[in-house]
Amino acid sequence: MEVTRLTHYFRIKKMVALLVIGFCWAHKTGEWKHKMIKPLRVKNHGRLEKNLFRYGLDHLTDQLMSGALDALETSRLLLLFLCPPDWLEPTKSTNGHGFSIVDF
Repeated sequence: MEVTRLTHYFRIKKMVALLVIGFCWAHKTGEWKHKMIKPLRVKNHGRLEKNLFRYGLDHLTDQLMSGALDALETSRLLLLFLCPPDWLEPTKSTNGHGFSIVDF
């Protein structure tokens, strides 16, 4: 905390809240991508090749930093932020980036 030079309690609280939101978004995205798009490979020792947070963070970074987001991709990332990953399932699109919301 000393590196951030934040000494006020409420500023520290806001910073931690933003970090938690970012962590949850990346982890949910990683869960969704592992389950619906491309499962991670399991190594010989029984663990995944990447953890789900890193898998989701890489996907979010690629999509948000590319600068060429279309409306469909933007809405999917926002839905992943707001909804459980199980609610979204991929559709049969030509590029494999489609999605639909599961009806209960």
